[in-house]
Amino acid sequence: QREIEQLKKDNDQIREKSTEYKHIEIQTDEDIKALYEIIKQQSEELSILNEKNSNLLSQDELNREKKIDNETQTDDRQREKLLQMNNKLKRALQIIKDKIHRIVNEKPDLFNGIGEETNERLDHLISIVENQTTQIDLIQTEHQQQIKELQNSLLTCQFELDNERQQHVLAASSTEDISPSIIEDYQIKIEQLEKTLIEKENEQILLHERLNEIELELRKILDDQNSTLMKYELLVQERDLLIEQQTLHSTESQREIEQLKKELLELKQSPDYQHIETQTDDRQHEKLLQINNKLKRIIQTFKEKIHRLVIEKPNLFDGISEETNERLDHLISIVENQTIQINLIQNQRDELEKQLRNEIKELER
Repeated sequence: QREIEQLKKDNDQIREKSTEYKHIEIQTDEDIKALYEIIKQQSEELSILNEKNSNLLSQDELNREKKIDNETQTDDRQREKLLQMNNKLKRALQIIKDKIHRIVNEKPDLFNGIGEETNERLDHLISIVENQTTQIDLIQTEHQQQIKELQNSLLTCQFELDNERQQHVLAASSTEDISPSIIEDYQIKIEQLEKTLIEKENEQILLHERLNEIELELRKILDDQNSTLMKYELLVQERDLLIEQQTLHSTESQREIEQLKKELLELKQSPDYQHIETQTDDRQHEKLLQINNKLKRIIQTFKEKIHRLVIEKPNLFDGISEETNERLDHLISIVENQTIQINLIQNQRDELEKQLRNEIKELER
C-alpha cells in the first residue's frame, strides 16, 4: 500500500512537471529537441509507473481474495468440527436413554402400565426400588416374628416333656408296694425317656444354632440389600437431577436453534442478505459453539458424578474398567439384580419356615 501511495505521488509530480513544461516559451530547435527528449523520458517513466501501479493493484486484489478464501475455509472447518463434536455429545446422551430402554425390553413386566417417556420410566424404577426396601423390611419383620413363635413352641414342647418326666417320677415314688418287675419296667421307661429327652435337648440346641446361623445369614443378606438399595437410590436421584438439567438445557438449545433458523430465514429474505451474510455466519457459529459447550458440560457433569461414586464406593466397581459406559452398565446390572435378590430372599424365608415347622412337628411326636 505504501508503494502504491509513493507511485501515485511520483505520478502527480511528473504531471506537474509536464504542465510546467507546457508553459515554457520555445525559442530554438535545440530547446524543442531538449523539451521533446524530456517529454519522452517523462512519458516512459509515467508508463513504467502506471504498469507498476497496475501490478501492485492486481497483486493486492489477489491477496485480498486469497485472504477471504482462507478465512471462509477456516470458518467452515471450525463449523464442521463443532457439528461433529455436537453430534458426539448427542450420541453420548442417546446411549443413556438406550440403556434405560434396554432394561424396559429385558424386564417388560416391571413397566406394565407405564408410558414411554424416559422420565416416567425413571420415576417408576425409583418407586420399584423404594417398594423393594419396604418389602425387605416386612420380610425381615415376619421372619423375626416366626422365629420367636417357633422358639416359644420349642419351649412349650420342652415344658411338656419335663412335666411328663416329673409325673413318672412321682408315680414311681408313691407306689411302695409295687413289685420289683414293675419298678424295673418303670426304671427302663424312665431311662428311655431321659435318653429321649437328652436327644431332644441336643436336637433343640442344634436347631437353635441353625436358627442363629440362618438369622445371621439373612441379616447379612438384608443389610447388603439395604446398602445396595440406598446406593442405587442416591445414584437414581443424581441421575434424575442430571436428566432434568439435560432436559432444560436441551429445551433451551432447541429454542435457540429455532430462533437462529427464524433469523436466518428473515436474513435470506432481506435485500441486504449478501451484505450481512458473513455476520450471520459468525452469529450462527457462536450459537453453535455455545450449544456445544453446554452439551460438553452436561456429559462432564455425568462423568464426574459417576467418578465421585467410584471414589466413595470403590468396592462396587471391583473388576470394572474406567470407561463411563461400562460403569453405567455395571450400575444398571445392580438394579436388574434387585428383583432377583428379593425373590431369592423370599424363597429362602419360605423354605426356612417350612423346615422349622417340620422340625417342630417331629419334636411334638
